[in-house]
Amino acid sequence: GGMKNRSDVLSAVMKIFDPTGIASPFTLLAKKVVQTLCYSGLQWDDALPPEIAATMNKWINETPLLKQIGVSRWVGLTSKNQPVTLHTFADASNIGYGAVVYVVPDNSSGVYFYTAKSRVSPEKETNVDVNGSTPRLELQSCIVAIELVTYIKEYVKMNITRSIFHTDSTVVYYQIQSVNKKFKVFVSNRLNRIRLASSPEDWRHVPTDLNPADILSRGAMPSDKVAFKKFHEGPSFLRKSIDEWPPLPPP
Repeated sequence: GGMKNRSDVLSAVMKIFDPTGIASPFTLLAKKVVQTLCYSGLQWDDALPPEIAATMNKWINETPLLKQIGVSRWVGLTSKNQPVTLHTFADASNIGYGAVVYVVPDNSSGVYFYTAKSRVSPEKETNVDVNGSTPRLELQSCIVAIELVTYIKEYVKMNITRSIFHTDSTVVYYQIQSVNKKFKVFVSNRLNRIRLASSPEDWRHVPTDLNPADILSRGAMPSDKVAFKKFHEGPSFLRKSIDEWPPLPPP
């Protein structure tokens, strides 16, 4: 057994059926390997470089653990009309970027994982700032957040009273708030999409260590139970009143 070539890797990744994104931190790691192989110039049946073969065999060995990371996706709604708030977290790293949505029934302390989506970051992301953060990718992750929520609003019968978005990028947080400022084309096109589907006051800043999308953007193995628990349960502040949430950056 084991991984011998590029086509083995691709077929292993394609076998994981995960429409809700519940295993997305895990699948991201393999998608990243697929991307690396695409850029490597290896043919489909060339032998894998030893370090990639080792990474993928480790990945394959963890797939049985996916059974243990089931999550109660029952949103605990007593009726379709029960009012809920959607909380969507976005994040990006040089590995991947994406967003995760939780449903919080109003006046309850329940927080339910609903859906998540991750994409592989471009192999050569040139725009990296001093903190090693990638503002363009952070912005892209916010677009994924908007897309997920737009889809839910259109196709899922839920009584959504409010939709709140969280990013751990101060740069992007301020870009979204700066309604009258001029930005370069790449940024302003994306800010327009964000502002069409949400208003600046729907956006909040969350510290990285409290951002469950951080796990989605870096990837995690199912054996990392702490990471998956954080990803599936969302941050504990969602179970508290708004005055106990992370404070907003100064205007």
